[in-house]
Amino acid sequence: MQKISRLRWSIILVLLIAAVVNYLDRANLSIANTTISKEFGFSSTQMGLLLSAFLWPYALANLPAGWLVDKFGPKKMFSWALGLWSGFTILAGFVNGYSMFYGLRMMLGISESPFFTSGIKITHRWFPSNERGLPTAIINTGSQIANAVAPPILTILLLTMGWRGMFIAIGLAGIPILLLWLKLYRNPTPAEEVEIHGVEEATTEQQASQPKASWGSL
Repeated sequence: MQKISRLRWSIILVLLIAAVVNYLDRANLSIANTTISKEFGFSSTQMGLLLSAFLWPYALANLPAGWLVDKFGPKKMFSWALGLWSGFTILAGFVNGYSMFYGLRMMLGISESPFFTSGIKITHRWFPSNERGLPTAIINTGSQIANAVAPPILTILLLTMGWRGMFIAIGLAGIPILLLWLKLYRNPTPAEEVEIHGVEEATTEQQASQPKASWGSL
């Protein structure tokens, strides 16, 4: 059990770091918005729409993202999500107009949507039901840490590298996390599942045989 414990807490640590980077990718536009609007001549209305371009695709994409995590598993979905949102952030450093910027912010929202669903799925697989609160809370803490550190970090990057360099640097920060994730994460083996969950498996099978709620009712 000690080996399992080290691995699963290492996974949670990687997810925490990824959560911080995830929120830095979201916050970079807020820090650089006046610089960007001045460079491109965007109006206040255009900047308001651009700042919200991440949010509504992110909200809408959460439902299919949850279904995809169930279907393909958290390793694949989180890997694709991290790779894509890092790529879209890097590309934002090379934009030359409003439409491209808006489209990339939309794609950033869509690509980030599997993150927290993957985290929940991972805690479900690696922790018994009476121990899932703490790892879930640690993952969620990443957003609060990022909210605290984003302004100084992003402002320093903005002042030293310009807004384009800031976007590229934050996007590149996701690459080593992705490589570490691909090397570290795996699903628990059947023997490890029994060790982690014990008799929970029988309960889960009973629950799986019960009628499921329809999408319409949800």
